[in-house]
Amino acid sequence: MATRGLIRDLADDPVAALTVLVAQLFKQLALRALGGLDNSALQISATAYGRIGAPALAALDGEVKVRLEARREAYKASGLRPIPWVETLPHGEKVALLAELTAISLDLREARTSSLRHAARAEAAEIAALCDADISAHWTPDAAYLGVHSKKQLMGLLEEMGVEDDRAKSLKKGDLVTFVAEAAAERQWAPTALAWDRPLAEVEADEGDEAEPVDAASSAREPAAQLAA
Repeated sequence: MATRGLIRDLADDPVAALTVLVAQLFKQLALRALGGLDNSALQISATAYGRIGAPALAALDGEVKVRLEARREAYKASGLRPIPWVETLPHGEKVALLAELTAISLDLREARTSSLRHAARAEAAEIAALCDADISAHWTPDAAYLGVHSKKQLMGLLEEMGVEDDRAKSLKKGDLVTFVAEAAAERQWAPTALAWDRPLAEVEADEGDEAEPVDAASSAREPAAQLAA
């Protein structure tokens, strides 16, 4: 009965519910709370995105992890429990923390390119539309990303970004990687294969039958070993 009463009271207080939800996600995603849900009143569980052996990309998920680390240090310094600590945050900070926690829980990896997560991809496209997602605002193809591409694929990327330079055809692989990276940086450009607004039919046509795990929104033109971490 006590649980049922608290359910009703919390449902009638959206501000309190926001604090409780943010605190629960903070425990799950930033504090990596042990003991499972038995130690929580709120039975909401979440898992942070991460790939074993693949470090975060500084300008992308790495930036979010840095922010959460700063939040974690602030929490530890407060000496408070998660819910009281979240309640001390100004509303803007509380909402910003919620955005960071929600974002780091995204995971659109697929077991193989022949097994697309259609519903998850549809949601990702909806999320991208909501926040006007544009990876090129934070990152453009670098040497690490481009290095696993063949020369033919690199020339294809140059064509996609509208670069017409006969010198590129005569460059060795390493020099071509540098050339493409510089061209992309100058234009603040990223491959369309990394966008979420591509029609599913186009995605299926691009992707092959490899058995390698992949992050959704990456095409077969880009080897699985270099798909976004």
